[in-house]
Amino acid sequence: MKIQAEIDIDWLDEEEGLDDVVESRLYKQLATVIEKKFAANVGERIAAAADRLVTAKTEMIINTALEQPITITKGWNEKTEYDSIFDMVEKRMTALYEGKLDTSGKCEKDPLLANIEKHVKSSTDKLLKDVTVIIERQAKKVAAEEVKNHELFSALEKVVKIN
Repeated sequence: MKIQAEIDIDWLDEEEGLDDVVESRLYKQLATVIEKKFAANVGERIAAAADRLVTAKTEMIINTALEQPITITKGWNEKTEYDSIFDMVEKRMTALYEGKLDTSGKCEKDPLLANIEKHVKSSTDKLLKDVTVIIERQAKKVAAEEVKNHELFSALEKVVKIN
């Protein structure tokens, strides 16, 4: 592994020697660089695993919900029962395309379908936001632990005294 670090030495106190200043600043800069490298690598792996998990869970939730029987009530006494939401959407879309075209040739949007789309989008957005927060928190935690447990960090810690 190659690590490139730069340090700036603006001025020196009379009490501090050049070696002490270089050692302490080099230690701090190397620790920062190592932490960033580990955070990026660990964050990417956690994000990929979380993305696969969220995709699988979302598909399972959607498929489970869409396979349930549903009853649509319009008005006081008008009920329509469907075997599943898939069945309802198929029948409603078929009815929509059978004659609900305006003069421009475009179909009206089914209000029930629009509500389903809005609900799925808001649920998915909330889940993705929660997962992103968890991924960021976990990536920082794992990166800090990896830096602390890394042998280069231990070697630097033995050479340089931490203030």
